[in-house]
Amino acid sequence: MNKIKWIISILLTLLAQYGAIVENGYWGLGGNALVPILCWLLFWIFPEFFRELKKEFK
Repeated sequence: MNKIKWIISILLTLLAQYGAIVENGYWGLGGNALVPILCWLLFWIFPEFFRELKKEFK
């Protein structure tokens, strides 16, 4: 499962960077630099957080 998360994170990062290059016309940093952080939150932190909340409210 972790391999899939890593592959999706890398793919989303590359797609965001490609979109920034197409839109801005250069290899710059912008909102696309946050994609790895957002993937980390989405795939690792939030699921664990929701599992803990679920345990707490049972």
